Amino acid sequence: MIDVELQVAKINFERVMMKIEEEKRLQEMSIDDLVKLMQFKNDVAEFFMYASYKTTNVYSDELFGIVQHREKELNDAGYKTFSVQNNGWYSMDRTWYVWSKNKIQDRKEGAENAVILVSILTVLLIVFILFIKFR
Repeated sequence: MIDVELQVAKINFERVMMKIEEEKRLQEMSIDDLVKLMQFKNDVAEFFMYASYKTTNVYSDELFGIVQHREKELNDAGYKTFSVQNNGWYSMDRTWYVWSKNKIQDRKEGAENAVILVSILTVLLIVFILFIKFR
């Protein structure tokens, strides 16, 4: 029984040491590398979210904590950070998005283009219906 408890204690100690090493590595990572890592994790999370429609958490507590801790540094470097908790119907449990200003601008432009496209399609549909009706 004592051997089992010693094994469990050893495994727990190794896990704690691995977490400390990961946190130290993330703390020393450059902002650009941290953003690349977060964007990769976001893409992975979105892939699994759409593939399985289940709550997906691909972030370690260390990574989540480092982004919170370095949020001001990220914002000063021109990145926007925001946390998502229970976001809509797919309910990702604990995510943290890091987007560049350019990506946010691209999304705004994409939304504007979608509105224009829907408006054009609506006008074409109305013209088509009127054409059929008064033919």
